[in-house]
Amino acid sequence: MTQPAISQHLKVLEGAGLIVRRVDGTRRPRRLAQSGIDAIDQWLTMLREALEKNYDRLDAILALEHGNEQSKQQQKQQPTQQPKKQHKKQHKKGETK
Repeated sequence: MTQPAISQHLKVLEGAGLIVRRVDGTRRPRRLAQSGIDAIDQWLTMLREALEKNYDRLDAILALEHGNEQSKQQQKQQPTQQPKKQHKKQHKKGETK
C-alpha cells in the first residue's frame, strides 16, 4: 500500500472519530479514540440484539413450518379409510327379496 493511500485511510478514520492524531515535532502519531470504539461497540450491541430477535422469529416460523410438514407426511402415510361400499346381494334366478 502506498503512503498516500495510507494517509487517505487515516484521514477517513480520523474523520469518523475512530482515531485521534497528535503532533510530536515532525511526527503525527495516531491512536484509537475511545469514544469512537465505544460508539462502535454500542452500535454492534444494538445490531446483535436486533439480529437475535429476527433469528428467534425465523426459528419460530421454521419450527411451525416443520411441524406442518410432519403433519402432512403423517397424513400421507396413514391409509385413508373410505366407507365400505355395500354390495347388493345377488339372488339366484327365481328368488325374491
